[in-house]
Amino acid sequence: MHLACGQRSDQGQLSLAFADMGKQAVKNISRGVGVFGLAAKDIEALPEPELVQPAAHDASAGHHQPPPRYEQEIHFCTTADGVQLAYSSIGNGPPLVKTGNWMTHLEFDFESPIWRHLYRELSRDHTLIRYDARGNGLSDRDIENVSFETFVSDLEAVVDTAGLERFALFGISQGCAVSVAYAVRHPERVIRLVLHVGG
Repeated sequence: MHLACGQRSDQGQLSLAFADMGKQAVKNISRGVGVFGLAAKDIEALPEPELVQPAAHDASAGHHQPPPRYEQEIHFCTTADGVQLAYSSIGNGPPLVKTGNWMTHLEFDFESPIWRHLYRELSRDHTLIRYDARGNGLSDRDIENVSFETFVSDLEAVVDTAGLERFALFGISQGCAVSVAYAVRHPERVIRLVLHVGG
């Protein structure tokens, strides 16, 4: 994957690459479905993503103050085959469910320069529900059954436990196929389907 950093040499190139990639992801998602209520003509006017800044130094205490954190509520549910899944809720507004995919962690993803800016934007006007798929993050890792069917039933368990009746569904990577399968099985519950980089 090519990540263009432009001519802004005053910031770390790695941070800029991640920020640029995040901005493009936000544009693509907005363009496809209008999650933020923007028209396509408005998308290019999105502000530059916030870059990682060093923590402020508190001279009186002699140590660094941690950066502000986004508060999310983490819950657990149990699937039909007994696997415990972790899911989180953050923000306010209409529910937006992000389908689980490989290599996620509910807590660490909000510290990731790749994902945190996207999740902050998505939770600005929505209640963002995310979960760690089985075998990942805070969900059970020592499991026997890993299959497409269990991934779909895991999504069913999360939204049922969270008490969601109708919601927008957002899939990234392998989560795209899971989202499509869920929408086919439960078309009355999915009001909007957002798919991003699903090979």
